[in-house]
Amino acid sequence: MQRAVAADGESVAQGELPRRVRQASLVPQLREAPVRPPTAPRGDGPPAGRNPEEARAAMSAFQRGWARGATEQPIRPNPTGGEHR
Repeated sequence: MQRAVAADGESVAQGELPRRVRQASLVPQLREAPVRPPTAPRGDGPPAGRNPEEARAAMSAFQRGWARGATEQPIRPNPTGGEHR
């Protein structure tokens, strides 16, 4: 079996695909891990966002709208300028 040399300098057996080397084609400045901003400490309070009743109401409205959109006829443009169903 004949071996070829991949772009990264490793040898690859014929018929095999070369292995990916992470970040091999990036400029050196981008290879380094990005500096992450400090995160706020987690408190013991309730999570931010909707309460369960608000989330349920929002999902119900989403489902009703989805069902209504699936059953309505699509709106087609009317050549006279108005909308036509």
